[in-house]
Amino acid sequence: MRLPTVRFTMQHGSLLRVLAYAGSVMSCSLLPQVALDDSGTFEAVFSTVNNLHLIDRGDGNSIVGGASIGTFTVVKGSGNPFAEGSVGQAECIPLIKKGPNSIDLEAHCTFTSSPDDKLFGLFKRKSGDIAAGTGGQGRLELLGGTGKYSGITGACPYKTSYMPQNTVVTIARCDWNK
Repeated sequence: MRLPTVRFTMQHGSLLRVLAYAGSVMSCSLLPQVALDDSGTFEAVFSTVNNLHLIDRGDGNSIVGGASIGTFTVVKGSGNPFAEGSVGQAECIPLIKKGPNSIDLEAHCTFTSSPDDKLFGLFKRKSGDIAAGTGGQGRLELLGGTGKYSGITGACPYKTSYMPQNTVVTIARCDWNK
């Protein structure tokens, strides 16, 4: 028994477009889909270099501001989007008001793990110092973001250490939710 022959007429290049489309749909459906959790915990290390400027206000008072740029690494994580081993760039704009016996530090930060995935944070601290060999403890607030960080909020106690050559190392433990 002979099967009937069916002919399709396509414009030049149409078959290639159909095959390319079908191939892309099939390959996308085969890619692993990463599910993002709604809450969790993570610990991260932030390593940055400060470029700060100080304005002396007299009587032991000063205002310090500038930029702090470096990296962040998730060293422990309960899952996505903060999987263990995740890394990215940290960019912060700190503003520090210092008195003879006080400090009021706020640093607005953006943590970027890809061009579409940015987490916004605010470091706050009212103890310690910013001189090399010092540091202090404070709180990092997670303020949402873009991409996989969209809608994420949370709180992170942190400890920071100021090293020689304007290097700062901060360790934070965060509880977050969406």
